[in-house]
Amino acid sequence: MSAATGLLIATDHHTMTLIHGDAKNESRSSTISNAGLAAFAGVGAIAYGVGAFARDEHARETGILIGQALTDTFLVTEALKFISQRSRPAVNNAQGLFGQGSSLNSSFPSEHAALAWTAATVFAREYPGPVTQWTAYGLASLVSLSRMTAYQHFPSDVLIGAAAGYLIGRYVYHTHHDDRMTDRTGATPARPAKSFASVTPKTGHTAPSGSVYVPLDSWIYPALRRLADWGFIPDQVSGQAPWTRAECLRQVEQAADLASYRADSNSPVRQDAFRLISDLRSALTPESETDNMIRLESVYSRFTSIAGRPLRDGYHFGTTIANDFGRPYDEGFNYVTGFSSYAVSGRLSAYVRGEYDSAPGRDADSLSVRRFISSSDGIPLPGPQNVPSINHFKPLEMYAGVQLGFENITFGKQSLWWGPDSESAFSFSNNAAPFYMLRFAQTRPITLPGPFRLLGKIRTDVIFGKLSGHQWPARPYINAQKISLDLTDNFEVGFTRAAIFGGVGHPLTLGSLKASLFSTSSVDFGPYGSPDLPGDRFSNFDFRWRVPGVRRYLTVYSDSYADDDPSPIDNPKRSAWAPGLYITRLPGLPRLDFRFETYATWLYRKDQGGNFLYWDNQYRDANTNNGNVFGSWVGRDARAYTAQTTYWFSARSKIIGNYRQIKSSSRFLPGGGTQTDISVAAYWGIGREWQMSAQVQGERYYVPLLGTPRRDALTSIGLTYSPEHLAVH
Repeated sequence: MSAATGLLIATDHHTMTLIHGDAKNESRSSTISNAGLAAFAGVGAIAYGVGAFARDEHARETGILIGQALTDTFLVTEALKFISQRSRPAVNNAQGLFGQGSSLNSSFPSEHAALAWTAATVFAREYPGPVTQWTAYGLASLVSLSRMTAYQHFPSDVLIGAAAGYLIGRYVYHTHHDDRMTDRTGATPARPAKSFASVTPKTGHTAPSGSVYVPLDSWIYPALRRLADWGFIPDQVSGQAPWTRAECLRQVEQAADLASYRADSNSPVRQDAFRLISDLRSALTPESETDNMIRLESVYSRFTSIAGRPLRDGYHFGTTIANDFGRPYDEGFNYVTGFSSYAVSGRLSAYVRGEYDSAPGRDADSLSVRRFISSSDGIPLPGPQNVPSINHFKPLEMYAGVQLGFENITFGKQSLWWGPDSESAFSFSNNAAPFYMLRFAQTRPITLPGPFRLLGKIRTDVIFGKLSGHQWPARPYINAQKISLDLTDNFEVGFTRAAIFGGVGHPLTLGSLKASLFSTSSVDFGPYGSPDLPGDRFSNFDFRWRVPGVRRYLTVYSDSYADDDPSPIDNPKRSAWAPGLYITRLPGLPRLDFRFETYATWLYRKDQGGNFLYWDNQYRDANTNNGNVFGSWVGRDARAYTAQTTYWFSARSKIIGNYRQIKSSSRFLPGGGTQTDISVAAYWGIGREWQMSAQVQGERYYVPLLGTPRRDALTSIGLTYSPEHLAVH
């Protein structure tokens, strides 16, 4: 929390300059926040009145505790305001200086947010059903956000206010609640009725309500997807990641249950499944032991040597190292050392992953390369700038969250992988650095009642984020939504819709957000920043199908991507496609699998050049974050295919061979381009807490614009320590 607060305070001024809109929006937001707060006070009064006249002790207690929580919160926030004396955003150009404001009108913390969250917490714990929780916490979130859009508080004011309100409400409830009272579900509000989401099967442990996400580069994902491709996890939604640790544990226990009841008890598939399940249980067990802990998740180091000049501009030419969170690298010696840790307390969770990166620099691009970039992107000629060496520490991922039923709300620096392919994803992947976002993610699939059951199991994900490293224009926003449907246990489909919008010269307002979400019009080539600019919109469709008759052995899937079309299905000839197949075991070699995938942003029907997919006439940096494509490494106007085979000793020990080739169109790169690399990687689990990795890769690429054909060789060694019991409870 302190890290998140410090980060927000440091960026408060910049954030408020982007949020600041017109007086009408500010007035409307102020009305919303006041009305929301009045609603919470009214709920408390009504609950007490109903309890007193109808002799409903539960309702009466609810009213009393809401009143007590509001009083306590008011006193605490007033004391903090007296101490902080922070100026309001409307004063001194939103500098937010502490000790410079009035003690009677201090900005820090937000009293509206604190009062809303304290009342919501008491009410949601007295009546713990999903509808009441969603309503209470949703209204509290609306009150909090409206204080920023009303230009009354900074983001850090709202965060601290909400956290203080939540903690005070929780304290008042646990201190004064009568456990003998039950709601109409028959469960005591202090201990809600157990559900499939909150109880670990078989063990009976009550899993923590809050749970952090498993990093996208973890060995846990390939192991779980292998179990799903064998048919042991029919509830898995594979095209939407990351997953929380609690969700991963739920999948493991589902696989264990199904594997235990298989009739062919001596089959190699069943034996290999239990080998994977054993490793996964060991890694995820801490998640089922307590709902209050701080844990060191991992400490890791990786040393990489590159001989020869590698490719490192994926937006134009290609990348030698892909799907690596946009970490820096170049010819010479590179290394990264980092750690990850997390904390869970009831519904709350927090995650921090930081690392120190070191990479050599390189000379500036040649004049011909810079002229090409200027021409292809439609930007002024870049100057000759050397790339400096990198030696710095940075937070790779850092976020805080709260679990509300099956929905996890997180804010901070996070990664996404939306797509069924293993090697890349068109919409979001870990090819670029994580970016700051507010995320509403359904942590497990659910089945809707009534006729909606025909849609199967459903999982949704919604984000609102801010991209970095852009110049044309700077600091744009992005919103994206995805829904995945498990129509059957063997067939999954997913739909994505996203928009890059806003940025310098086009401030964030309710109108611009609405246009990015709902507008069906397009803005042709013209001046950036027009009021009706809906942003650069894109969509995806994906599916995954375990083929009947050979379901244990063969899975086929595809990702797709369309620009300014409602869906790739609507106009498949103008869309990028990425079909693939996965053979879970080869004849005579049950532990050896094979995967083949192909990607094409270079359209087969008509080559559109480099100014179509992954590029926009208004947003020239388009689908990038800090210079790297946050979607697929295939980049603009190119075709690629990969072939990969893995020999599985266990979930943590395996050998992977990979072949990749990318061809770029001559309509984009003068003379085209070809990049080919072959790699072998080995991962070996040492005991239950250590894992070593080693990789060798050879690459040859020929991009006439960059000169003669070139080769580079990569050697990498890594070590990861994941302590099982290094935690504070």
